[in-house]
Amino acid sequence: MPTKHIVTSYDKELRSLSKNLIDMAELVAGQLENALTTIVQADQRLCKKVINQDDKVDEMQHIIDKNALRLLATRQPVAGDLREIVAATRIASDLERIGDYATNICRHSSTITDAPTLPSNKSVLRMGKLAIANLHDTMESYQKHDAKKALACWEADRDIDDILVASFRHTLTYMMEDPRTISTGMTILFMAKNVERAGDHVTNIAETAFFMITGKPFVAPHKRQKAKKK
Repeated sequence: MPTKHIVTSYDKELRSLSKNLIDMAELVAGQLENALTTIVQADQRLCKKVINQDDKVDEMQHIIDKNALRLLATRQPVAGDLREIVAATRIASDLERIGDYATNICRHSSTITDAPTLPSNKSVLRMGKLAIANLHDTMESYQKHDAKKALACWEADRDIDDILVASFRHTLTYMMEDPRTISTGMTILFMAKNVERAGDHVTNIAETAFFMITGKPFVAPHKRQKAKKK
């Protein structure tokens, strides 16, 4: 039978793993928020900050993975503890990808600082704000073990997809009417797709949180239609 000291030490390690994951999510959410700011503000220093933070995000993922593997090897967890440890590695991987998309947005936005602004810029910002809000809510569902909230976060991604469809149509219309907007329009479409992909990774986190909490594989309540770029 494990001693109280061992149990207390184990609980502390689990809490540390969870805290590292929350800290990583906060950093990535900040990256994405700053990346959106660079779309409307020609702030090259902010762009550089977001890109430089990518190394920190990678380091945090490495620490989470290393600690999770150590717990698996030394504690031999089962049931809920096992799901929590495995979930941490999966969520960290999705967070790392969201950070990558934030850096991509910065790289694209830096190329249109002197280009004419298209209405589609606002659509990208709307998508980004929804993705950030959904990320915060999803991580809250993870922290509070709230399966219903995790499911609601999965559903919320539909709004981002809908905006993406409208953004593609509007941007393509401007590009056809005025060839001078083609370069800017293509860049906006790339940024919009990066935001949409970031949102997809948030839904992955929601699915992982749902499984961690319930012990049941996530089954989509319905088949969601993906955005069509026509």
